[in-house]
Amino acid sequence: MKIDAKFKIEIINNQNVIIDTENQRVCGTVDFNDIKMFLWSLSQSREISKQQMLDEVLQKFEISTVLALGEIDTFIKKLKEFGIIYNEKK
Repeated sequence: MKIDAKFKIEIINNQNVIIDTENQRVCGTVDFNDIKMFLWSLSQSREISKQQMLDEVLQKFEISTVLALGEIDTFIKKLKEFGIIYNEKK
């Protein structure tokens, strides 16, 4: 999967807001912790699989595999809700 480059996260009123820069509209707010913000940056910079996300999260954060997978799944679910990811790989 990869996040389309037209989407950005900005902090507005202490909330993470996803913005579609191409259409100049707010897609919605998200409650992203450090892990999900890390996943965002990974997913914007390159095509990445869920397994690659897991590997990267486990290297960067002191977290169990089960908790890391939960973070990844909720991250992907939220992006799907906003329709901003494409080509999700297993």
